[in-house]
Amino acid sequence: MDKDQDEPEPEKKSISFDILSTIRTYVKIITAWVAIWGLGYYKFSPSWVALAAIGYMGYARAYEKRKFVGLIMKAISEDEKQSIIKNIGSHQLPTWVYFPDVERAEWLNKVIQRMWPYITEYVNKILVETVQPKVNASLPSSLQPFIFLRTDLGDAPPRIGGVKVYTEESIRRDEIVMDVDLMLYSDARIKVAVGKIVAGVKDFELRGTLRVLIKPLVPKIPFVGAV
Repeated sequence: MDKDQDEPEPEKKSISFDILSTIRTYVKIITAWVAIWGLGYYKFSPSWVALAAIGYMGYARAYEKRKFVGLIMKAISEDEKQSIIKNIGSHQLPTWVYFPDVERAEWLNKVIQRMWPYITEYVNKILVETVQPKVNASLPSSLQPFIFLRTDLGDAPPRIGGVKVYTEESIRRDEIVMDVDLMLYSDARIKVAVGKIVAGVKDFELRGTLRVLIKPLVPKIPFVGAV
């Protein structure tokens, strides 16, 4: 009997969530109408209304795009194969899907994902113990103190979408050239205080190609002169 009584709980939660969503929608509509009425009442130019509408539409479109990209990146990090099948035609897919000379680096992604909590802890320590004192030492007294209030790199590590290693025909003999497809949709939360000003960064995305040049190659450990 207890199990049967507990079954309707998900439906109650779903109903309450729908009610809250409906309330938010109506609040947004009412706020928009009040704002338009206020602009008309105080005889503002209609161009301000058009400008505000264009700005809101741009923000909403950018938000939806960022949300869509985030879902794809999260799906790729959890199950790359199924994500590719579902998102055929999307420009957010790894480069190896489109270019045969780009190789997968899934083993490296698994290593990064495993190491990410420790990398996060190390970066936090560097920011607080090394970067923060140096910034304070270089700032004028009017902008001090500089403090990292929060340094959370999030749970989503960067991913390597593919790696292209250039052949001997296009590079010198004593060097290695690689193009790394780097994808990052971060849920990081970084907040700093500069004097009385508080600023922060959250939910940023990064997608690009990182050129890695290893040279010169030398006949002694570690066999590389510089990266």
